[in-house]
Order: sequence, then C-alpha cells, then structure tokens
Amino acid sequence: MACLKAYLCVYLPRCGYDEAAAVPQKDAPEYKGRTQARSSVPVETPGDYQQRVLTLCKKNQPKEAYIVLKEAEKRNFSLGPASYNSLIKALLAEGHMKDAMMVRDIAISRIGSFQFSETANSLLIITQVKGGQVKDAQATLTEMLQVDQVPSQLAVTRLVQGLGSLGDAKGVEEVESAIKALGSSLNLSRMLFVNNLALAQIKSGDIEAAVEGLEALYTSGSGEPSEEGPQITSMSYVFRKVKSENNEHALDKLSAMAERLANHFACYRPATDLFLEYLDLGHIEEAKFLLQRCAGVAEQKKVLVSYITRLAKRPGQAKKIKTLHELIPDFAEKDVYYPYLMKCYGQDKDLPSAKAVYQQMQEEGVSADELTLKRLAALYKNAGEAVPFQEPPESFSFYGNKLRQKSKEQS
Repeated sequence: MACLKAYLCVYLPRCGYDEAAAVPQKDAPEYKGRTQARSSVPVETPGDYQQRVLTLCKKNQPKEAYIVLKEAEKRNFSLGPASYNSLIKALLAEGHMKDAMMVRDIAISRIGSFQFSETANSLLIITQVKGGQVKDAQATLTEMLQVDQVPSQLAVTRLVQGLGSLGDAKGVEEVESAIKALGSSLNLSRMLFVNNLALAQIKSGDIEAAVEGLEALYTSGSGEPSEEGPQITSMSYVFRKVKSENNEHALDKLSAMAERLANHFACYRPATDLFLEYLDLGHIEEAKFLLQRCAGVAEQKKVLVSYITRLAKRPGQAKKIKTLHELIPDFAEKDVYYPYLMKCYGQDKDLPSAKAVYQQMQEEGVSADELTLKRLAALYKNAGEAVPFQEPPESFSFYGNKLRQKSKEQS
C-alpha cells in the first residue's frame, strides 16, 4: 500500500502537467491578438521615405536625411527629384560636398534626366571654392550657363574672389565675360571684377599691370562716385587683401597710385579707401600721415559717413568712430555723428558711455532724435535704472523707418 502511495505522489503530478500542456490555454487568444497587431503595422513605402528626407532637410538635419536615403536604397526604393535636390542643397549648405555628390549619383541612377537645380549648382560652386577647387567651380559655372541656369550673386562673388586669390587673371576675365552675357539680372558691382583682376595680377607678380588698370579706371572718370552709391568704386578690398598678405611692395605701389590720383587728378576715392583701411586696422599714425599728404580725403563726407554707418551695425566699433571724429572733426554733422555713436554703445550695452554722449549732446545743444532716445532708454531699463526722460512710445523699427523717410525727402 505504501508503495502505491509513493507511485501516485511521484508520477501523477507529472501526468497532470502533461495533460495541462495538451489542453488549449486561456492565454492563447491573447497571444494570437498580439500576433495580429504586429502584422498590422503599416509597411513603409517610398513615399514615407521621401517625406522623412524632406522633413529632415527642412529641420537642417542633412546627415540624418542622408542616412534615411541610404535605408531607402537598401530597400531599392526610388524617391522623387525634389527629395534628391533638397538633400543635395542641405548637404552643400553645410559643406558636405562628398555626400552631396553621392546623392547626385544615386539620383542619376534612379532618374536618368536628373540634374542639379540652380540653387544646388550655386551652392556647389561656393563649396568647391571653399574647398580650394576653384577651377572645378568655374567648370560648374560653365555647365550652369550651358543649360540656361543663372548662378546666385554669392556664387559668382566667391568664384571671382577665388580666382583672384589664385592669381588667375584670365579666369576672372572669362567669368566677367560670361556674366556680362546674362545682362544685369545679377546686379553685380563692376568693382568685383576690377578688384579681383588687380589682385590676380598682383598675385602673379604683375603689379604694374594692376596699377595701370586701376589708374586707368579712375582717370577715365569711370571711378568717380555715382548715384549707385559710395561703394560702387571702392577698392578697399584690394588694400585689405594686400595688407593681410603683408605684401609691402604692392602696398607701396598702390599707395603711390592713390596719392597721385588725389593730388594730380583730384580723384580721392582710392586714398580715402586706404585711409579707412588704416583706421580699421588701428594704424592711426599711417592714417594721419596719409591725411597730411592728401588733405582732400577729409572732404569725402559721403564716403566717411557710409563707413560709420557700416561700423555701427556691429558691436565693438565705437572707438573707430571716435578716432575718425578726432582726425576729421567735421566729417559729419553732430546730429549724424552722435546718433551713430549712441547706436554703437547700444550694441555694446555700454550705459556709462551712452550717458556721457547724451550729456555731451545736451551741453552742445544737439537734439536727440526719437530713435536715439529709444536706444538710450533701453540701456537704462536693461541696467535696472529709471529712465530720466520721456521714452518714445513706438517701436525701434517705427522710428528707424521715420528717419529713413526723412533722409529720402532731404536727398
């Protein structure tokens, strides 16, 4: 009897488990449901990949978009031309030229007629120049023009500057000729080509040709100020590049030319450009010496005011404006000089200096315009101080537009 009980205790539970395993479990329907849910997940289509690429490009995430494109390629999915072009532009905008070219090859393999858009080609030119592939960039421009595409202003500017830095005078002339054939649609300054041709000649050792070309421009009257603005005939770029490369021999030749034009032809633009370049670099003694030799520079008020207008758009420029005023006290009327100085202090968040300017204006009887008062009030409030005058109630843009309108009416 004892043996029978032992048998039942040992073997019956095992039989029970085996039987239980053979009977359908209550959990089975739930498991089946999970299987059905998993199989109902939508399968991604080419359209899904295309949307993901476009979305990532709009979010300025081209590398992530490129990964999505490669996933689509693994699944043998072809995307639309807009997706390829958007990704190419986004990659080029961040300087990823190698990846952009890979996308182009993929696009061509999928769409035989695929070609870069105008924007993509313009970005390609900029990226090629930045990467030192200037001649490739010129070839890209040629290909664009052959298919009636118009490059961006920035692309042409970067290309011409790149050719100038290489010393490729012929390349500069070729690009100028090609762009002239497009008409005036790009609105490029002629000085872009003049200055970079001169730089190319200097770079290749032909300084005399550079000087002769620039001198001919100014003595012919073509270099005189025009209605197009004070920057139209500026050769500041040439002086800046020559100075940055420490080419003293070229600078001496160009300085002599500038003085000759000022003192013999009453053409002051080159000398004024050189004067402002010295000022910009903090070479005050050189600026003073040039002013002594070419006194007419002090009379170029339109160019000088244009200079401080540009300075006042950037922080940290107040010292240069004050130095210019010290060298040429009457280069601008006080109601022009002080507001620009105040704008600089506003950029620098310099309340003590702004207070000093305002006090000086009051002592000299110079009325502060509403925009100047608005800027000063903002400095007071940012510093947690009470504004000691009635703050103009309108916005900065309102008073800025008001001053621009007033300037137009007076000119």
